[in-house]
Amino acid sequence: KGVDELIRRDVTVTVPAFHKSLTVPFGFQNGRFNLIQPVGFQQTMESNVVNVACRHAVEGRSLYDHPDEKLGELKLIVVGSFAPESSEYKDVVSDILKENNVELHSIDEVQGLIDEIRTTGKKLPAELG
Repeated sequence: KGVDELIRRDVTVTVPAFHKSLTVPFGFQNGRFNLIQPVGFQQTMESNVVNVACRHAVEGRSLYDHPDEKLGELKLIVVGSFAPESSEYKDVVSDILKENNVELHSIDEVQGLIDEIRTTGKKLPAELG
């Protein structure tokens, strides 16, 4: 969609809170390095949807608070796919993530994220591309 030169694929970072690596399919730079992670919210019970949101919120908060030595400051962006049964919890998920500096785009709103990349994304240095 015209953003290939602004995107890095298969980005791996360490999530300090969990002492583990996380690989996300896409990332882009616009002041912070944004890590784009697809997440399925397919659970039917609110507590299960909240648990998934909380896990990603903690990951995102940890990444936001601990810059990567190569990529610098980080931000997690969740592209959420909501099952019909879980779509009523989208606002709760959004609030949980937002409280932890994580951005949510539902899969049906992904064009807004593409537009953001197109307008704010910066070309990556060769060693990061």
